[in-house]
Amino acid sequence: MQTNWLRLAADFLNDAAIEFSAHGCNDWDAPSGWTEKDIMELNAAISKWNGGDVKYPPDWLVMDFLASQLYKSVEEKPSNE
Repeated sequence: MQTNWLRLAADFLNDAAIEFSAHGCNDWDAPSGWTEKDIMELNAAISKWNGGDVKYPPDWLVMDFLASQLYKSVEEKPSNE
């Protein structure tokens, strides 16, 4: 995927995270096919990134985390992509 598209996706996720943080219900379901291990690995990565133990991250925090990971992957890509 082109670097500018990854950055755009990260921008959209970041904006959505801000919007969703004001919602009353912040539940989300893991995609079908995810195992308990997949969910625990995501929660552990979010906890490390967030600096605290997060057992059940709200939807906006998942989006914010994913946006940060996209930004990080864009920064690590060569400038010619």
